[in-house]
Amino acid sequence: SQQVARSSAGVGASGAVGMKGSAAAPGGAIAFEITRHDAFDPAKFEAGKAALRDELLQQRRDQLAQGLIENLRQSHTIEINQQLVDGVNG
Repeated sequence: SQQVARSSAGVGASGAVGMKGSAAAPGGAIAFEITRHDAFDPAKFEAGKAALRDELLQQRRDQLAQGLIENLRQSHTIEINQQLVDGVNG
């Protein structure tokens, strides 16, 4: 399966350069081409820093919650109280 990483990688950048290459990966190799490299812009970075921080924190919270849920599923049996469900839905 292919995974694509989402990021706010342009925060604080302006300028341009190009680059091509490849890298080894567990499932084979990855070919890439960087078509633009932006120079660091402190003002742009400060403007986007809070949003980037929030995005990264939310990703980490999602990972932790998913791990907790998976651990609970593996270590506990789920029992449904049908009378309670019927009372809520009824």
